[in-house]
Amino acid sequence: MESLISMSIFCLVMLSGMEVFQSARIHFKHLKHSEETNTSAYAALDKMKRDISLAGAGLIFPMSHGWLKGVEDFNDKLIIRCSDLTLSIQNDLQAGQTWIPQTSTKDLKEGQEIFVFNQYKGELNTIISVEKSGIAISSPLKHSYLQEEASLLRVKKIAFYMDQKKKILRRKVNASPAQPLCEDVFTFNFIYNIQNNLIDIHLCLNSNKEKTYDLRIYPKNPAIPAN
Repeated sequence: MESLISMSIFCLVMLSGMEVFQSARIHFKHLKHSEETNTSAYAALDKMKRDISLAGAGLIFPMSHGWLKGVEDFNDKLIIRCSDLTLSIQNDLQAGQTWIPQTSTKDLKEGQEIFVFNQYKGELNTIISVEKSGIAISSPLKHSYLQEEASLLRVKKIAFYMDQKKKILRRKVNASPAQPLCEDVFTFNFIYNIQNNLIDIHLCLNSNKEKTYDLRIYPKNPAIPAN
């Protein structure tokens, strides 16, 4: 009888302990998932913040004349542009020209954007093919440019957008495949206030639809007047 009573008490203690352990395990998994969700969202916003801080870098003069935008809202995509390489100009560029000679094309790829300008005009174009001696562009030049007066830049284009089908926030650089920046996204929206030069970003995940991750950033380059 004493053995039966002892076994019964032991079983009750074990069952209670297992119930507590299971409850603690579920709570831990919930906290872990919540922490991973927060980490994923904040990492995405941090990456966007670093990219947006580069908006308009090297493009102060073209932006001040309205030839190019460092930040743009286009087809529900947040577009960021900055200059990341100065290219050589071998000779005068003529209106209608679709081929631009280069001394080296090792850093150039199809799908990259280039911007040519002088003191009075400028235009954006896209590289469609790269050869050892130069690059072919998607559209004929609209204007002519003297070699000694013109500048030619490679422009880095970064696009952030919501993949509605897969519920993924994506980041696309130039013509490279878009990479996932944050998964399990419920909503992603942004507002670019041109007048105040402020970008407000709002991100919400499916795992916690009541929580919104917000980012407000002031891209300094678009606000700098050209000399």
